[in-house]
Amino acid sequence: MSGCMSWSGIARTGAFLSVAAASVLVGGCRDLSPIAPGDGGQPTRVYGAGAVRLSLSRAPGAEPGTFVYTLRLIDPGSRVGAYQGRLSFAAADIAVRSVLAPEDAGDEFHVINAEGMDRGVIRFAALSLDGFADDRVLTVLVLPRTGAPAMPFSATLDVVSDRGGVPLTVREPAGSFAARPQFSLTSGWAGPPFIALEFDTVPARRVAPRASVAIPTIVNVDSANSFQLDSLQSRITWNVQQLTFDSIKAASVPAWRITSDASQAGSGIVSFVAADLSPLAGSNVIVTAYFTAAPDTSGTMVSLEPLAAADAQGTSFLASVRPRALALCVAPPGDWGDANGDGVVNIIDAQQVARYSVGLSVLDTTAVQIRGDVTADLAVNIIDAQQVARYSVGLSASPRTATPTYSFPPTTSITLVSSQTLAVGASAQFVARTFAGTETTGCASVTWTSSNRAVAVVNEAGLVSGIASGSATITAASNGVSVAVLVTVS
Repeated sequence: MSGCMSWSGIARTGAFLSVAAASVLVGGCRDLSPIAPGDGGQPTRVYGAGAVRLSLSRAPGAEPGTFVYTLRLIDPGSRVGAYQGRLSFAAADIAVRSVLAPEDAGDEFHVINAEGMDRGVIRFAALSLDGFADDRVLTVLVLPRTGAPAMPFSATLDVVSDRGGVPLTVREPAGSFAARPQFSLTSGWAGPPFIALEFDTVPARRVAPRASVAIPTIVNVDSANSFQLDSLQSRITWNVQQLTFDSIKAASVPAWRITSDASQAGSGIVSFVAADLSPLAGSNVIVTAYFTAAPDTSGTMVSLEPLAAADAQGTSFLASVRPRALALCVAPPGDWGDANGDGVVNIIDAQQVARYSVGLSVLDTTAVQIRGDVTADLAVNIIDAQQVARYSVGLSASPRTATPTYSFPPTTSITLVSSQTLAVGASAQFVARTFAGTETTGCASVTWTSSNRAVAVVNEAGLVSGIASGSATITAASNGVSVAVLVTVS
């Protein structure tokens, strides 16, 4: 089972979309077993603390031993026009027999991505121009395994908007899953203890020409175990052709002593010393550096170089500090599909494109007109809305969806900042620097591959993880240009 969505018989009817009731199942999503829930639907669990929430109920299935779980949207004011979220579960606890979205009615569109079921994740999204006729989000038929809990699911609403596309606040309960940044150096770490030194919560950012840029330096000790970091010294480096240094500001934490040195800022170097950091726990911003981006399109690697790290007794932890650089692209803002100009592509953008396609008002007409044509057919229409909706839940979509509207020059050379050795269960962030006359790091698309996934795997951001002892070649490629490094896992 992979992705499934409803989108059939589309025709204009006044200001709305008429969608036939029969669903079209796309990407191999099939109803493997009959869903015929009995009465009751207990117990019920509610997710979220705001007015717009999710509820999940359970009822017996038609087959012995099976249960039907129904996820519903709680929308007291009937304001919601688009939503996007996830249903998570322990894949070892249950066998999912089928996943179904509600049948589309009127102007509704529902899409589900069940490709991550083996990892315990089902993603969903829906949009409507005139409100939802059914409060059901999805229905799941499961066969619990021995010892499985009665309510094995967790649900999260990631994005919600009203019918006009204005985002609605969604508050999640403490402890909701996926709270940690996706590409944090500490995420999923199973190797030896270490201290993460990183910028922001992502490995790459894009900023507009001449824009002000704030780059926080973060120390994360989640994977430090018994290390008690008391002092840290590091320097920040960058290409002065892409970023002009403005200032550096220390974090305002009582008892911490943080000083900085910007005497070499003209050469692309500033340093800082932080002392009396104990007790340091979790993730902490130590300093924030402020820059002005160059007027022309280009890229730069902003790097951290730790110089010293110790506890209160002076014991050095420098070898256990793992820095991660930031690939920063200076380019005109905007991605294909970002129809409301908020910097992300999600179900609200699909809703805005759908509204525009039938002549309804939208939040930002210019943004829809400039960035809504994800299919590159020189028109913004309902098919573009469909493609954005598919992208919002991780299904295949038009190639340029969520890619920059600015056309970057093709990469002519590439270099790799990497490690050559890795422990089993450990991970390391690899960074590819691309060039097209000038450096375009963070601007060019880079594809990562591993020659031996049984030994080491690499994700789309260049995070390499050791699986088993042996060797693997990690390759970064852009525009037909590639660079590789042999990694030994032991």
